[in-house]
Amino acid sequence: MKNYTINGIELEFNDSNLIPVYQEQYRLYDRFLPHMAKYLSGTIVDVGANCGALAVAMGSNNPELEFVCIEPEPTHIQHFENNVKKISNVVRLDKTMVGKFHKPLDQVIEEFDIKNIGLLKVDVDGYDWDVINTFSFGEKPPIYIEEDPKLPWQYDKYHEMNAKLSDMGYNNIWIFDNYGCLIGFTKDWDMVNTLNSYVNRMKSGKSAMTFWYIDLLVCQDTDVDKLAPGVMSYINA
Repeated sequence: MKNYTINGIELEFNDSNLIPVYQEQYRLYDRFLPHMAKYLSGTIVDVGANCGALAVAMGSNNPELEFVCIEPEPTHIQHFENNVKKISNVVRLDKTMVGKFHKPLDQVIEEFDIKNIGLLKVDVDGYDWDVINTFSFGEKPPIYIEEDPKLPWQYDKYHEMNAKLSDMGYNNIWIFDNYGCLIGFTKDWDMVNTLNSYVNRMKSGKSAMTFWYIDLLVCQDTDVDKLAPGVMSYINA
């Protein structure tokens, strides 16, 4: 076990967890959502909650937020439970895997009786599309999602997911590199797919790596005015 301080709060991590390493090396790594916490309300649904560092960082910036966190990995859960005790926010944990052949995200939302999703965050290492495929969009909250295909066939799955999000009205897209730096804003999902193809070519050895994957903040037209000031203050900080 190792300790690392985030937002002035000492947290615990398992020895193989790279969050402390990356935060030391890259100034913006995992800093965006904690910054955005001040611009959000309701319940944050965190799929792939790891050791709870994100919930703690967001919660310490906005004590009014509630969290439903999903994390099945036993090596993270003990640290998660200890870490979230250090904030005053309501934090509930589901220890199951989410996806087509596991528990659907809709079932989690029903079991926890979540009525006001302030943000859906998904980070499950190459299977984010599988989580989205089990969400019926009864609510259409802003979504922060990692697009990090690990295997060649997963690129098509992300492409299909992006088409689905577009059809559901998620056509306001802020794109970040994996280090937390904003690449830009677009309404064109083809740009997202082009960047994923670019990353794939780099991973195939056709060029030096400039970044390893992208993260997206996507929302409906009705949420742009709420989110845009937070993004702008983040990039100007």
